[in-house]
Amino acid sequence: MQADDLIWTNCGHGFCSFRVATARTNFCRERHNVMGECRRRYCPLANSVYATIREFGGHVYLYTKSIERAHTPNKMWAKLLLDEDYMKALQQVTETLDEDVYSKFLIHRVKQRLTKVYQYLERAKQLSKSNDRTLERVNVKEDRVDKARAEKAERMAKIDLVIKDQLLQRLKSGVYGDIYENLQDMMLNPQAPVDEKQIEQELEEELVQYEEDMSEDIEDWAQNYKEEKDKKDIEYPDVKGPKINIEYEEEPAEPDENVQDNTQN
Repeated sequence: MQADDLIWTNCGHGFCSFRVATARTNFCRERHNVMGECRRRYCPLANSVYATIREFGGHVYLYTKSIERAHTPNKMWAKLLLDEDYMKALQQVTETLDEDVYSKFLIHRVKQRLTKVYQYLERAKQLSKSNDRTLERVNVKEDRVDKARAEKAERMAKIDLVIKDQLLQRLKSGVYGDIYENLQDMMLNPQAPVDEKQIEQELEEELVQYEEDMSEDIEDWAQNYKEEKDKKDIEYPDVKGPKINIEYEEEPAEPDENVQDNTQN
């Protein structure tokens, strides 16, 4: 048997896991509550005959509860899919909820809930179609790290070009002298013919001149070393300075105690 008054006495005045107490009123978290308030007429547990509106994935359903299905909890609620058109859905609710079974107050609340559900569904469709700006979270630290990595990669990619430019600048400024004179001509006139034999001959002449200069430097160094080695007597300069006399202070010797004792005796 379904005892509505007994259920409300225990839930309404005792403990109820769906109740949320606030300073002004109490709310109900039960999903079938038509108004969301903790009251006797709105409680889906303490009413054998009840109806409500629920929405799943954009589809609206009418849930009805009757005393005949109280002995089967899994089949206690009957579900009816409502039409997408608001006026047709309102007509379905009016035809399903008979005034002889359901109270006028409950039917009115169900229609109010139906109106609110269709209003927010329509609003959701409009928002999905609009091109409003959406705020997105930006991680400043990650952007800064990515930017630094990109700049570093770009610098590494251009390092060959930088080295080439530095070498060309040094060549133009004459840092290498006449060694790369022919190469400089090639750089200025890339289409001019190149005489490879002449370049090889100039390089050989420069190498021979370098070896001759090096041999002369070695001979000079050997001659100087031999002359320094032949010098046997090394003259040191006479160092003269004032003479210093060191005097030591002598402390007087202490008298012997044994000698004093003998004299007294």
